[in-house]
Amino acid sequence: MMTFEQFQATRTWSDDLAAVIEDECFVDPAHPERKEQGNVYLGALYIDRVQSWWLPEAKAQGGWHLIIDRSEWITNDLETLERKLYEFAAVEGYCDGEGVTTQC
Repeated sequence: MMTFEQFQATRTWSDDLAAVIEDECFVDPAHPERKEQGNVYLGALYIDRVQSWWLPEAKAQGGWHLIIDRSEWITNDLETLERKLYEFAAVEGYCDGEGVTTQC
């Protein structure tokens, strides 16, 4: 099983999450110039950076954003979000190597 520290070590920064993660939530036809940025883990999971165009209420909560299923968090504590994402990755089989280059 991959440790939390090993999971963290898979983190790579992306200036354009839409180019890495296939998810319609990154496409805003009204503002195509906007690029969501964030950290990618295991080549498939991400924690995005709160952007300047986000609502003031969201920006006031912190600089990092994570959605897992129907739960959502915004905080400045990146490690807490990484732990949540790590637990999700382990339970959902991302650490089994299926469709992911990193083995846990």
